[in-house]
Amino acid sequence: MTTSFINKDGKVVVVVMNQTDKPYQYNLWIEGEAVEINSQEHSISTIIVS
Repeated sequence: MTTSFINKDGKVVVVVMNQTDKPYQYNLWIEGEAVEINSQEHSISTIIVS
């Protein structure tokens, strides 16, 4: 599950929730560039892009 928004200061915020029993990897794409991110099992991650 994910959501994202842009703060008033222009930073992009992405929140990712992994509800599963297993960790997984995903790519966060912004403006044609990707970053590989690891998500631990039963976790919530907040990524702030400045």
